[in-house]
Amino acid sequence: MQKERKTMNSADKKGLLNAKTNHQKERHYFKSTSIYHTLFYLIVSFLLYQIVSIPLPFGQAIHGRSWAFMIFFILFIAITATVAIRFAFKSYQEVMTSSVRIAGRDVDFKQVFKVFAVSLIGIVLFSALSDLVVPTTENQTMLEQSINANTAVGFVLMVVIVSPILEELIFRGLFINLIFKDNLFWLPIIASAAVFALFHETANIPQYLIYFVMGMILGFAYMKTGRLLTSILLHMANNVYVTFGFFFSSSFIAIGIVVVLEIAVVGVVLWFAKIASQNGWFHFKRVSEKSNQLN
Repeated sequence: MQKERKTMNSADKKGLLNAKTNHQKERHYFKSTSIYHTLFYLIVSFLLYQIVSIPLPFGQAIHGRSWAFMIFFILFIAITATVAIRFAFKSYQEVMTSSVRIAGRDVDFKQVFKVFAVSLIGIVLFSALSDLVVPTTENQTMLEQSINANTAVGFVLMVVIVSPILEELIFRGLFINLIFKDNLFWLPIIASAAVFALFHETANIPQYLIYFVMGMILGFAYMKTGRLLTSILLHMANNVYVTFGFFFSSSFIAIGIVVVLEIAVVGVVLWFAKIASQNGWFHFKRVSEKSNQLN
């Protein structure tokens, strides 16, 4: 009887030890943020993002040019996008108050530019290679079909400005920082890329992999610099040359020129921002600065 008790106690201790070890491993990778808290930020941000594109199918159904609809669509995007971006950014700020993911207080504009330029060239080269295997994706086809005289201006605003900001806030800013520990690097990148690819409509595995790799590059740009500014600029630049291909010649030379111009423009903007920061015109504080004040 005593032997049985000893055996049971030993088994119980071993089970408790294994459970404790597994729990420690789980806590090593994931934050202890409330699941309801996490879902609230992600779901509300995502739903607000979806509201922005509501008028798009109505514009496709209108035959001929309608200035009234064009003006309505632009105003609708301006209002709903402002609400969505404000909510997502405020949520990101709140999440980052307890985060130490960003190492320095001030923006390293030189590093942002280097990572942006290299990542953009990587995306373009990957896109050129992937076009040989998958000429177009379900998501691209849907976007192309949604462009007409009534939706063109609103479409460009959505794809070039609104989508990059909101998608980076949701998939890189909120998803990574709500779920994963601050000391991790590749796991958050891979996980966010996987979810990012699921969000874009894909018909098969090759199409999914295209967006997955793109999500990996965007995630790397964010994690490498610790700045959403980097991945947002990169996402915008990618969408600019993709949108350029919808309206104009999409030859590799034409896209190459667009990419070079994008790198030059971003370089000038970052250079100006650096000068402005050094002269005290603007002060680029880290998002998580509040955590230093609390500590």
